[in-house]
Amino acid sequence: MRGILFDGDPCKPTGVPLPVYSKNNTKIGQIASGIYSPRFKKNIGLSMILKDFWEIGNEVFVNTFNGKNRKGIITSLPFPD
Repeated sequence: MRGILFDGDPCKPTGVPLPVYSKNNTKIGQIASGIYSPRFKKNIGLSMILKDFWEIGNEVFVNTFNGKNRKGIITSLPFPD
């Protein structure tokens, strides 16, 4: 399990999985729970990511409900300050 910080408009709270893709468009996991964080001023998500892609700092893309891929980054948990 890893954290993901991702860009874009504030994401509504979700319990529906959001697919996560690598930079070469390979599906590498999903965000199980996501929401906008006023503290970080970004969207955050708790994710299950394939081990080959879960290094802290890896860039990823999160596919949101509107079909857009938002840039994201793998983080540690709890989310870093």
